[in-house]
Amino acid sequence: MTLWASKKEKFILYNNLACLLKAVESKYTTVDLRNEAYVCGKIQEVDGMMNLSMSNVLFSDPSGKCFNFDKFFVQAKNIRHVHLPREISIIPAINAGIAKAFPGKIKSVRKTFQQKRLQKSQEETLRLVANFHKTRGS
Repeated sequence: MTLWASKKEKFILYNNLACLLKAVESKYTTVDLRNEAYVCGKIQEVDGMMNLSMSNVLFSDPSGKCFNFDKFFVQAKNIRHVHLPREISIIPAINAGIAKAFPGKIKSVRKTFQQKRLQKSQEETLRLVANFHKTRGS
């Protein structure tokens, strides 16, 4: 992570979905822009305001003309949609980003008695349904 411009930037990064974009760093993806253009390339850096720095970029303008750039910067206000690569799982990526930023803050939550009892009840119900289907199928 780079030197932060402010505490506000760090707060914004970890309190909205910008932390998910940190998981896309150093991966190739497509970013759709608000003016119907799109950018395909490798995301080099994401800051707290969700601005993107990209490299090896193919920029396609709204008329369909394509341009190659070595480096490209996308302001957050111009982003419509970021395509996530298939190998990124959303929830684990967010949890990993938060755990990296705040080590020791995420604790494993122990199940309460009520949660354990509910889980046993659900497992028993699933077993009964499976047995019911076996007897009906024969």
